[in-house]
Amino acid sequence: SSLGISNISRPREKKHNESRPDQDANGPRQPRTNKWTAEHVIEWVETTPGDLDAAGRQGLYRLRTWGRKAPESELAAVVERLSQETIPIRVFRYLHVFLARTHPAPDDTLLAFADHHRPMIRRVAYSVLSRLDDPRVRQLALARQQPEPMCKGALSMFEASYRPGDHHAIERAIFIPENVDDLHRLALDLVNIFGRHPLPGARDLMLFAYEHSPCGISRKSSVRTLSRIGDMPSWLREEAAFDASPLIRKLATGGPDEE
Repeated sequence: SSLGISNISRPREKKHNESRPDQDANGPRQPRTNKWTAEHVIEWVETTPGDLDAAGRQGLYRLRTWGRKAPESELAAVVERLSQETIPIRVFRYLHVFLARTHPAPDDTLLAFADHHRPMIRRVAYSVLSRLDDPRVRQLALARQQPEPMCKGALSMFEASYRPGDHHAIERAIFIPENVDDLHRLALDLVNIFGRHPLPGARDLMLFAYEHSPCGISRKSSVRTLSRIGDMPSWLREEAAFDASPLIRKLATGGPDEE
């Protein structure tokens, strides 16, 4: 018509095959994540199609979200399932349950995932193990001070298991990766470790992170740690006084540690 009525948009009707937020397009229909039980987690992990490819890695946030608040009794069922699992995509998924929740019963099977033949599983295993204050994890971290594992997160295993003096091993192994993403990861692991363990030995490694990190957040974290241990060199104070970050400028002049 001349008024263009035929072109007026109408509310779109939902098609029957559209996925709901609580339903996987290719997987079983399930309740929303906050209503999940261990049974739902196990069903999702073991029946949702996919390998260690983009499709197989979709929806992992659900596992992390569930793991953060799951009752211990429910978590125990997933712990047992993970300890018996050998299929890579299932191992990868189950490990995500413990990215925001410390694994309650670390055994040799869990530690062995740090040596898994699939790199993606090793990486997520490093992150899971980084939450554990365990001498076995510390030994793994000390044994993984080579470029390839350090670039992929092995350094993070010191985060909870660090002991005074471990900075010497890290200093001997530290290097500047050619890949900027690897450099970012390395610096991020350093600031996370020493943000949790602000000890005098952190000085040189925090200066490394400050000078080489491509990430503004990591640079701020390194300056914060140097301020906390009271070992910020004068040249950095002078330079940081003109930094683009208001927090770095504040810390450089002895101001409060707040944005």
